[in-house]
Amino acid sequence: MQAVYIVLVALVAAASASRLQEVINPSVRAGINDQIKALLEEFKKNMNKPQYGLPALDPLVITHLDLNINEQIATLKGTLDDFKMVNLSTFVVESVNLNLLGLSLTFNISLASLDISGAYDIDGTIGGDLLPIYGKGPFDIKVGDLWASGAIKIGSNNSFIYLKQFDLDYHLGLFQGNIAGLLGGGDLSDVINQVINDFIPTVAEKYKTQISGVISDLIVGVANKMLDGVTLKDILDLINGKGTTAAPGTTPAAPVF
Repeated sequence: MQAVYIVLVALVAAASASRLQEVINPSVRAGINDQIKALLEEFKKNMNKPQYGLPALDPLVITHLDLNINEQIATLKGTLDDFKMVNLSTFVVESVNLNLLGLSLTFNISLASLDISGAYDIDGTIGGDLLPIYGKGPFDIKVGDLWASGAIKIGSNNSFIYLKQFDLDYHLGLFQGNIAGLLGGGDLSDVINQVINDFIPTVAEKYKTQISGVISDLIVGVANKMLDGVTLKDILDLINGKGTTAAPGTTPAAPVF
């Protein structure tokens, strides 16, 4: 969800650039990257409550989630319950750079650590058929040394805007998990936990293209649903501080998970 908001803020800047000479002066144009950062910093301060049509993101709580993953990196079916993610609001915007002519924006963000907990019930494999994964029980996971960079391109249809392309690169430096009940629990579960802790960063790097593709497609789909009916005027109002806590063109709502 955080990435979705970054996309929306990028769209705010890039969409306004498409009619730049008509609607904003050179001094605003020169500081637009700073405006994007300022919007994100303001968003960070309020991530403990719903805003812009999104639920509270720190902590992010999901009561129940069905899993059905069928990708080269993993095949998993099952459920997650009482999912909780903490520290998402500690991300740092390292850089943003708007390309006015190309109607695109590049970004680089980092995150020191995330704490994730909940209960799971899954059956499947990761890394192709290399490692079977099944079990049921509570879990606590810490991921760290995270960064993400990417490029966002937008399009327009009359006065409405949409996310045209989202290219993503990332790095995961640390995965430290305690997942109870794996492979039936006991000593074997302890061994598998250690294998997973060592294995996940390697898998994340090896299958980066596939993982980035899945994430990018998800972000494009979610962002364009949120941008349905958003006009250039909505975007300019948000840039100029006239926007509300709902996404432009939308009515605030509490998403159902």
